[in-house]
Amino acid sequence: MIRRPPRSTLSSSSAASDVYKRQGINAEYGDDHPSTMGDHVEHTATMNQEARLRKHSPRWADYPGVPVDLLDRFAVDYKGRAADGDAKWSAMLDDDSNAEAIANGLMSALANCGNSTDMAYVVLMMDDLIQDLRSRASLFRGDKLDENIDILLRLLENHAESNAVEADLLNQRLMHLIAVLFYPGLGYGEAVECPHPGLTKFCKICRDRLAYPDTSLRQILHALSALQVLLRHQGIRQDANEQFAFHRHCAQLLNPTSKLLKEHQNNNQLLYQLSFCLWLLSYDPAIAEAIAATDVVHNMLRVMRDVTKEKVLRMCIACFRNLVDKADHNETMIEQGALKQLVVLRNKTWSDEEVVEDLAVVADALAKSVKILSSVDKYRAEVKTGQLDWTPVHKSESFFRENAEKFAPLGKPMIEFDDLILLCNLLRTKVAMQQQELPLSKEDKRTISVICHDLGAVSYTHLRAHETPEHLVCRLLLEKKKKK
Repeated sequence: MIRRPPRSTLSSSSAASDVYKRQGINAEYGDDHPSTMGDHVEHTATMNQEARLRKHSPRWADYPGVPVDLLDRFAVDYKGRAADGDAKWSAMLDDDSNAEAIANGLMSALANCGNSTDMAYVVLMMDDLIQDLRSRASLFRGDKLDENIDILLRLLENHAESNAVEADLLNQRLMHLIAVLFYPGLGYGEAVECPHPGLTKFCKICRDRLAYPDTSLRQILHALSALQVLLRHQGIRQDANEQFAFHRHCAQLLNPTSKLLKEHQNNNQLLYQLSFCLWLLSYDPAIAEAIAATDVVHNMLRVMRDVTKEKVLRMCIACFRNLVDKADHNETMIEQGALKQLVVLRNKTWSDEEVVEDLAVVADALAKSVKILSSVDKYRAEVKTGQLDWTPVHKSESFFRENAEKFAPLGKPMIEFDDLILLCNLLRTKVAMQQQELPLSKEDKRTISVICHDLGAVSYTHLRAHETPEHLVCRLLLEKKKKK
């Protein structure tokens, strides 16, 4: 089961907490609603625009097949909706006959609507309705789900390229509404069965927005908001990522060299939503393995160093918890300095105990990996391959300090120093290639550097090197190459 990301704040008086408590299923998973996107200025502007739109009065009589009187009464109740949302205004829908007639009337109005303000009003009303009480999503699902999805997807395609303020709000709410109808969330309805043509079409729209370099920030945030809803479901997550590789597109957007991050380097909302989607994707073992082929770990560690916003940090940490012990993520985290970063983060005060738990799980997993990666057996196996890299074992001072006696056991003749002899012979081989003017690859040059470092580390930490007038490693290198 997917653990919820901890809320941004525990303050009961904050707007974020109100949204959090109000969203029902979203309270389990975190902030995915479009109205929470953007910085404070953008959020305030969006809220003001929505408040103005809720006061709009559509001419229901202009749309055929619409129950005018019923929708007029429903619109009056909608105007009485609390600014931060409530379920009381939709009490008319508790009557099953009213509920069906109103739901069908709203969809009929959208199917025949040519007025952009009316469209935005109806979409906002529907999304508010479902957000205030997620069980209301069932009114637009059931036997009419595919028909309703087709209507909403047509609206989305017709207004996808518009930059008008009203069209942006319509686009924003449409993306979220469609995603919720595909999967309302635990306890509110089953997800559509995959593969589903409407879902495939919608996921392609999301993928295209993430993939095209000239997509605006707002459009990308809308797409990520929809994915934050869809990717919670295992079947949708597997099917969507298999077709559209969302893990790769999110990873590319998280790269500091991407056009988007260059233009919006410190956009916490963007970093939060990208990390949120990667966190959801990482619940699938196969996707977590595939993430190893990207720079997600490296770039998330960079974000964790550069960003102080708690909601961004907690999503990166939660994602790391899912990635540890899969593929070579542990080794990558260690190589990129995650252990030092975790020490800093564990000394912070967190408002949610789950972040502390996630940090402990990641730290324990990496600590175990350091021991495995720093084992003598693993070291020997790497030397026998003939190519060495700057893996954690070579950077660990404690490894050489703790295992120096295994490299050169006290009381035994040098002829029995198998590990050191193997290392010296490998160095001779690489140096001989250079002396014979044979081409050395980058790997060969790196191997020579690593061997020199390791021999120096053994010499420095081994007592025997200080007790004899002749340097232990120098004597081994001066001896003739021994045949094994």
